[in-house]
Amino acid sequence: MNTKSTEERVSALESYAFQTGRDLAEIKSVQREHTDRLATLDERMTGMSGQLAAMDERITGLDERMVHLEHGVGLLLDHYGIERPQS
Repeated sequence: MNTKSTEERVSALESYAFQTGRDLAEIKSVQREHTDRLATLDERMTGMSGQLAAMDERITGLDERMVHLEHGVGLLLDHYGIERPQS
C-alpha cells in the first residue's frame, strides 16, 4: 500500500498550486494580448465606418449629378429631335 506522509501531500499540493498559478498567469497574458488585438481591430473598424459613410455620401452626390446629367442630355436630345436610345 502506498501511503504518503503529510509533508509529501503538502509538497504535492504546493507544487500543484504553484503550477496552477503559472498556468493562470499564462492564460491572463494570452487574454490580455487578445483583448489588445480586439481593441485595435475595433479602432480600425470605427475608422472604416467613417470612411464608408464618407464614400456613401460621395456616391449619393454622384447619383444626384447623374440624374441631372441624364435630364440635361434628355433635354438636348429633345431639342435636336434625336430619338433616345432604347435601354
